[in-house]
Amino acid sequence: MKQNNLFRLLLTILHLLLLCTMHANAFEHFISRNGNRLYDGDSLFRFISFNVPNLHLLEDDFAFTNTNQWSLPTTFEIHDAMKAVQQVGGTVIRQYCLRVHRRHDPAIGPEHLTSWRTYDEAAFRVMDSVLAIAGEYGIRIIIPFLEGPPWWGAKKTFACLRDGNYHFESDSVKNDYRHLVKYICNRRNSVTGIQYKNDKTILCWETGNEMNTSSNWLSEMTEFIKSVDSNHLIMDGNYGIRSAALDDPNIDIVSNHYYKKSAHRISRDIHKIREKKAYIAGEWGWSLKKTEEVIPRIINSSASGACIWSLRYRYRNGGFTWHHGEGMHWPGGFLRNEMVDEEAILKAVRNGAFTIRGLSLPPISPPSPPNLLPVIHPSLISWQGSTGALTYHIERSPSPEGPWNTIDSLLDETVIAYRSMFSDTSVSLDREYFYRMFAHNSAGSSEASAIVGPVLVTHHTLVDEFIPSGKKHHLLKGTAFTSKKPYQFKYDFHRMKGSSGDIIEYKCDGSVSEVRLFAYFPGNAKDVSIMISQNDSTFIPSSVQRTSFPYCCTNPRDRLALPVLFTAVVTQNNSGSVRIVFPRGRMQAGRCEIDYK
Repeated sequence: MKQNNLFRLLLTILHLLLLCTMHANAFEHFISRNGNRLYDGDSLFRFISFNVPNLHLLEDDFAFTNTNQWSLPTTFEIHDAMKAVQQVGGTVIRQYCLRVHRRHDPAIGPEHLTSWRTYDEAAFRVMDSVLAIAGEYGIRIIIPFLEGPPWWGAKKTFACLRDGNYHFESDSVKNDYRHLVKYICNRRNSVTGIQYKNDKTILCWETGNEMNTSSNWLSEMTEFIKSVDSNHLIMDGNYGIRSAALDDPNIDIVSNHYYKKSAHRISRDIHKIREKKAYIAGEWGWSLKKTEEVIPRIINSSASGACIWSLRYRYRNGGFTWHHGEGMHWPGGFLRNEMVDEEAILKAVRNGAFTIRGLSLPPISPPSPPNLLPVIHPSLISWQGSTGALTYHIERSPSPEGPWNTIDSLLDETVIAYRSMFSDTSVSLDREYFYRMFAHNSAGSSEASAIVGPVLVTHHTLVDEFIPSGKKHHLLKGTAFTSKKPYQFKYDFHRMKGSSGDIIEYKCDGSVSEVRLFAYFPGNAKDVSIMISQNDSTFIPSSVQRTSFPYCCTNPRDRLALPVLFTAVVTQNNSGSVRIVFPRGRMQAGRCEIDYK
C-alpha cells in the first residue's frame, strides 16, 4: 500500500513538472516597473487594448429557456475573445472582478466566492483556462479582486459574507480580504501547473474596481499582497489618482476611468503623478469622439496603456453575447451594434494598438472556417463564427461530394441572438441534405467548414422572427413591430407587440402539426389563444401548453420581461391556417415556429 501511495505521489509530481515545462516559456519575463514606465525585460511595455468583462464569467447567457443568465465561458468563447484582441493588436486584457455571493440570493452560481472564505473550484478552473489560453496568444491579464459598485463582487457584499453587519474596512473583513488574496496568489493552475503568483501571464493585481477605500486600508492590503506575491505589480483599484497611492511604496500603477470625465483629464492625471508611478487609463467609453481624444493622449505621453470598455465575444451556440449597450463586436460593420460608430471605434483602437508598440499596421487576414453546429432540422441552423469574419454564406447538397448550391450568401451574426440563426425553407420532404459554410471579411474568404449531415426533412417549419423586411405572416390586426429595449427581452431584437384581441395569421402549404410561440410578458403570463382552420374562415381553438422561464436572480430595476413558450399540438387534419390571438394586457411575440406537412 505504501509503495502504491509513493508511486502515485511520484506520478503527480512528474505531471506537475511536465505541465510547468510545457507552459513556462509563454512569457520570458514578469512585467516590471522603473519609475513611471513598465517593462517586459529590457523592452518598454505599452499597449492599447480592451476590457473583456466576461472573459472569466459570462453574465449575459440569455438563451430563451435559461432561467439563470450567469454561466461559465466555454473555451470557444475564451479563444474568440483572445483572437479578437490579438487581431486588433492588443497585448493586454483587463477582466472584471470576482463574483461574490449575495446573502439573499439563491445559491445558483456560478460564483467565485459562494460563502465566507469558500471558493468555487469550477469557477476558478475557468480562470485557470483563461490564463493558459492568454499565454498562447501572448496576452497579459489584469485581475481586479473586488469592486466598489454593486454588480459582481461589491466590497459591501464581500463584508456581508460573515453573516453579520461588518464594515468592509473592519479588522475581521480585512483578514477575509487577505484570505482571498492568499488563496488566489497561491492557487496552482490546473491547466499549466503554475501558481498564480509565479505566472508571468498576469500583468498585475488590481485591488479592485472603483473601490473607494481609505488610504490606511490601501496601504495595509498592498503591503500584504506584496508579502504573498513579490513577482507581480499592484494597481490601485480606486477611482482616480490619489496622493496616498502615489506615496505608497507597494503600489506600481495608478489609473482612472473616463466616461463623463473629459479626455483632457488624462494629461492632468499624468502631470499629477510626476513620474512616481506607471499610469494606465483603466476604462473609457462609449463614443468615437472620446476614443479619438483618449488614444493620442495615451500614445503621446508617458502613459503605459489604456483599455477601452468593452469587447464582447461570440456565443457558444452561435452569434454574439450582448450587454446593455456597452459591448463591441470585432470587427464591427455588422447589421446591428450596441455602440454607435462601432466599426470606426474598433479601427481607431487597432491603429492605436499597433502605433503605441512602434509597429506598422498589418493587413487584415481572411477568416478561418466557421464551425457549423449539428443540424437537427433545416429550420434550426447555427454556427460558431470565425473571429474577424463579417458575413457568411451557406451551401446545401444532397451528397457530401456535391454538387453544392448556395442558399444564402449574406448571413450576418448580429441579426438574431441566443437562438438558431438561419432557417432553410427550400427543402423537400423526406429528402436528406448536407450543409457547409464559408466566412468572409474585407481580406477574403475562409475555406469551407466541416460538412454537417445528413439531415432528414421529416416536416416543413415556417419560422417567423418578426423582422419587418421578412414578412412570413398572412394577416396582422392591431399588432406592431418593435425593437426597443432588447435587453429586457433576452436580446430578441425583432418582436411583435400587441394586446387583447390583436391577431397574427399564417397560411401554410400543408397540414399543420404543431405551433410554438416564444413570447414575453411585462408581468404575469396570460394564456394565448392558438386557433386552426381548414378553410381560412372557421378557426377552432387548439389545446395550448404554457411554459414559463422566470429568472431566478435579477435586478428588479432592469424590468426584464417574463419569457413564456406556448405550444399547441394540432390534431385536426388538413388544417393549414393558424391564428394567434393576443391575451388581455401586453405581450410581445419574439418568434413563431409552425410545423406542417
